[in-house]
Amino acid sequence: MAEEFIVAAAQSSRGTGFGVCYDSETAMNNGNPSSPQSGLFRLTLGGLQQVAGWISSVMPDRDQRLVWQEFRNKAVVFELFANVDTVLELRPGHSYSAAELVERALRLDPFESAWAVEGVGHYLAERHQDGRQRLFCFDGASVDSRWHVPLHVGMGLSFANRILSRLAGKPSPLQVREAVDAFIRLCECNSHPGCEPVAHEALGLVTRNVYSHLVRPVARQLAGIEPEIEEYFWHGVGRGLYFLPANAMPASCAPWIAVNAAEREAPHELARRNMLAGLVWAITLVNLRNPEIPALFLKHHSDVVCQDDVFRNGLTSAMLIWLDCSPEDPSLRSFLRYRPDSGDRDLCQLWDEQVIHACRDMLREGGLSMDERQRVPAAFRYRAFA
Repeated sequence: MAEEFIVAAAQSSRGTGFGVCYDSETAMNNGNPSSPQSGLFRLTLGGLQQVAGWISSVMPDRDQRLVWQEFRNKAVVFELFANVDTVLELRPGHSYSAAELVERALRLDPFESAWAVEGVGHYLAERHQDGRQRLFCFDGASVDSRWHVPLHVGMGLSFANRILSRLAGKPSPLQVREAVDAFIRLCECNSHPGCEPVAHEALGLVTRNVYSHLVRPVARQLAGIEPEIEEYFWHGVGRGLYFLPANAMPASCAPWIAVNAAEREAPHELARRNMLAGLVWAITLVNLRNPEIPALFLKHHSDVVCQDDVFRNGLTSAMLIWLDCSPEDPSLRSFLRYRPDSGDRDLCQLWDEQVIHACRDMLREGGLSMDERQRVPAAFRYRAFA
């Protein structure tokens, strides 16, 4: 979930090209026209969606149509996350509770509402400075538990940037350790019990996409503090690779250069599996309404992502999360009814093995069991497929 979608098609204050802006209030106060909250940025983002949709509709080659559709999908989910104040028609200067904001998000369609709730988590975390109370309970209003995961994704993205932005350009190992400790404490103080891993995973996305020079130093400190958190971190790094501007453009897809980046950047095998699973996780949820895009990804990269069950792990984890927060979304059933062109027998077989068989029991009557819902936070890291 963008948040799972944090890449902005804008110029970063840390360099040229596409970048990310998390500190929305500072950006607005400084009059930064490239921040997600600025009118110029919103106009640009809306224009990107329209242009990508038009190009997708006129491309003669099917694969090229799909990569432009994928680019449009990324722009759509990013707008729902980054421009949540506009999407939900929030009044400037007005104070909203988590429950009020979630209720507004539910006025959108089921697919859009889940992405918007992630934006709500980030929006609230940016404005919440009291570390002594849980972020989504401080206003005394209850929020349905199915929204805990997207809210914690958005919160984790905000907290990660808040902590890492305080580090010097070349911090010492001790300074990195103190920053990582501070991030973990902040997540623990504000998370609903059991949701801490969801917030932890966001650290990987922010580190890779905004503070790439800190990826190895942060990972080393996490390995010394708690190896399990390091696994979530690398999953977030993989998710970040999908949204990294250089990897997000149509020219970088089909084949997807993010796959090579994950293979190249992983320092060890468990990191590689988590990064690839995070990448598959992102491509599945962003393109849930266009299953032909994950199918094209599978066609190009089955030799890599079908090793060690990383494709099935990333995909089933993504579906589990969506079933938990947005079970009424018709995209879920449409995704699992999809079949590739029967003329491509190899892809049809791969799709059956990696998607249909892996997800065949997920859409049963009654939804997720209580035990399955309790396991949702663990879906933010690679697990060997049973």
